[in-house]
Amino acid sequence: GGQPVTHPITLADDGVDDPDQLEVGDIRMVVHRSGERKSLRVWDPNGEMARGFLGFTWFPIQMEYRVTGRMIRDASPRDVQVLNTFGDVDTYETEGIVEFTLNGETLRLRPFTSEPGRFFFVFNDASRGDETYEAARFLYSDLKQDGTTVLDFNEAYNPPCAFNPFTT
Repeated sequence: GGQPVTHPITLADDGVDDPDQLEVGDIRMVVHRSGERKSLRVWDPNGEMARGFLGFTWFPIQMEYRVTGRMIRDASPRDVQVLNTFGDVDTYETEGIVEFTLNGETLRLRPFTSEPGRFFFVFNDASRGDETYEAARFLYSDLKQDGTTVLDFNEAYNPPCAFNPFTT
């Protein structure tokens, strides 16, 4: 909070809406919890990786990759445990699957519910490891009142671990 740390304190980690930040010059840090493990997330705008970053390259926008899906609800929401890249277990809530048609094929994805009415998809496809990050890409969408959601795969993005070996 812009004040010097003069005694031991417990920092709110990035699992809350407003985590505590430590700042040293231009470097920012927050406590990150991965499973039971605590670590620091560090942003250094003058670090070697940041200075050497050449920017993003994107696939051309293709409107056929913007589709409407239909939510098929489970009997009740449930938690799903997922191993992250460090082998820690992350727990996410899921409420069902989203069914959609893409390139003439009916597909289903199980999103995590990041907040009420907001879906977080973690997926991979045939481009993985060649044209996109091998582990997965991320995509968010919002559930409409009629039970549909628009999945715009043009907006899918690589997770931070695609760019830095120290992220989860």
